[in-house]
This record gives sequence, C-alpha cells and structure tokens, in this order.
Amino acid sequence: MEREARCLPSEGQPRGIRSQAPYGVFESGEAVGIVSGIGGKCAADAAFWGIREFQPELVISAGFAGALRAEVEVGSCVRPEWVIDSETQERFPGGGSEGVLVTAPAIAGIHHKHALASRYSACAVDMEAAAVARAAREQGIRFAAVKAISDGIGTNLPPLDRFIDPKGRFEEVRFVTWAAIRPWSWPALFELARGTRAANLELGRAVRNLLQQELPGRGERLSSSAAITTNR
Repeated sequence: MEREARCLPSEGQPRGIRSQAPYGVFESGEAVGIVSGIGGKCAADAAFWGIREFQPELVISAGFAGALRAEVEVGSCVRPEWVIDSETQERFPGGGSEGVLVTAPAIAGIHHKHALASRYSACAVDMEAAAVARAAREQGIRFAAVKAISDGIGTNLPPLDRFIDPKGRFEEVRFVTWAAIRPWSWPALFELARGTRAANLELGRAVRNLLQQELPGRGERLSSSAAITTNR
C-alpha cells in the first residue's frame, strides 16, 4: 500500500495533512496520494475523505492488479476503458482505452481469474477501482484508473486474504511466519515478489503520464487507491 503511494508523485514524501489524518498522505506540488488500505470499503472511505479534504478535479485509483489474459504481461500497466464491479455489476468509465478492469471482493486465484476473464472479457482484476469510481461519480468528479500488473493469470497465489486485517492492512509478520514453515510456497512467493517490484517501477511512470495527459501544464490533486504491496 505505502509502496504504491510512494511511486505516484515523483518527489512525494509521506506527510499527514492534519494531525488527525486517518491515512498516509504523499504530496508533490498539487498532487496528493492517499494510502487507502486493501479492499473496496477501505478504498471508498479514503476516496471520500480525500475528496472532502482536497476538492480535486480528478480522482485516480492507482495500484496493483492481476492479469486475466496471457498477453497481459507482469510489470505492464493497464488504463482501462471500463471498470466493472463484480458484486453489483455496475460499470464505470475507467478513463483509458485498454479494455475492462474488473473489481472483485477478494484476491483472485487462478480459477477465479479464469472465471472473471470469461464472464467479463476483462484484462485485469483488482479489489478497489470500482469503489473509488463510485465515490468519484457520487461527488461529480472525474475518475481514472491505472493498474500495474503484479501477477500473471497463471500465478499460483498463496492465501493472502487471511492476512488482511479489518482496516485493510496486510499483516506481514503473520504472513512471514506462515510462509516460513511452508517451503513449497516459496517459488510462488519469489515470483510474486519479482512481479511486484517490476509493477511498482512501471506504476510511477504510468501515473505521471496520466497526469500530464489529463491535466496538461500543471499538477492536480488526486486520491490514490492502493491494493496489496509486495505480497499482492
């Protein structure tokens, strides 16, 4: 989560806007990245807070996603034309032109990925974009999504959901303890770590390009929705 937010504004540093700020906030010029936590509810809460706090022109859901097609490479970025909520079936303009991003309520494993790809003809899956898009629509603010691919359609993910706490934080110590005594999970974890590093590098470039295209000649404030960090 924090890793994703750090890569958004090019020179952003963490700073709470107020002493009671409920989120990690990264500022650079007129751009603001907000660390939301994992999942739709956390993302929606952060988006509404950011909208109230900064009155932005543009709200961006930026973070990691899983590929739903073999040709969508790990380390690449997707700017979807549409975002679909797999629970409500709502569709939101995604601000891009690269197919469909589907938002799921849980981390998608291999079988779930294939089912989502078939049902929605989607190219990627995340857990937050639809919630942020809904918040932006309700407030009458433009929305865009940009997602970096951290895991391929065939990546065998460990049971990461069980290590997410109610506030959307990943419990790294519990996860490391779990993984340490399950060496058969290590190859998949190393693969995921490599993919996450590649995705993180590309995400920063993609967000900067998006801001230049959508808000040429100046920065603008934004709300950034994060997914999972190195263990997505």
